[in-house]
This record gives sequence, structure tokens and C-alpha cells, in this order.
Amino acid sequence: MDTRIFKSYSNVNQNRTDTGAIYGLDAIKQDIINLANTRKGAFPGDVQRGLLINDYIFQPELNAYEENLILEDARTQFSNDPRFRIDEIYLIADAETHTLIMAMNIYVYPFNQEVELSIPFRNE
Repeated sequence: MDTRIFKSYSNVNQNRTDTGAIYGLDAIKQDIINLANTRKGAFPGDVQRGLLINDYIFQPELNAYEENLILEDARTQFSNDPRFRIDEIYLIADAETHTLIMAMNIYVYPFNQEVELSIPFRNE
């Protein structure tokens, strides 16, 4: 399968070209990370786009309600992307480093591949 069916740009991805282009699975992962790092209401023209988790990174601990709210919001936001499905999603809270980690196992349709992603949200 042609891994260049999706194209995006990144200045941090190690697989980027000299122009900053990334392709295929790297582009899909970067799109997920970009959406995850968008605060709900901050996306121009679409105040419902973005994740709630960004509103909780300054809390030392999450209760079950807050955790479920964050995960359900993430499922809803990511379900709009037809390139993948979420098989599992969960949060890991590290109180010592003040970090929330959203961990996901996704299945990427165009590549028939399972991928594990961990996206850290830090209180800095």
C-alpha cells in the first residue's frame, strides 16, 4: 500500500522530509496529537472541536466522573475521523510529575494496522 496517501507537516516528527512533510501513518498520528492538544473552543470557526482534557491538567487528581467525561469527549472528537477507530482509551495520572497521559490503542483502516499512542498533557 502506498504510504503517501495522507500528507501533513511537522517540525518535530523524526520521519519528516526536508520540507517538513510527513506521510501515511505518521500524518494520521500527528493529526490525532494536534486535535488532542487543541483546547475545546480554541479551534477557529468550530467551538465544539478540541478536547476537554486540556481543562484538567492543573488538577492533581481526577475523580471517576471527570475521567469518564474526558474519555467520552475524546471518543466523540476522534470518532469524526474515518481513518481509524479507537479500540481502547484510558488515562494515566502521574501526580509526581503533574502529567496526565491519554493512552490509546487504535486500528488504522488504510494500513490495516494496530497502533498504540500515548499523549502526555503536562502541568508546566
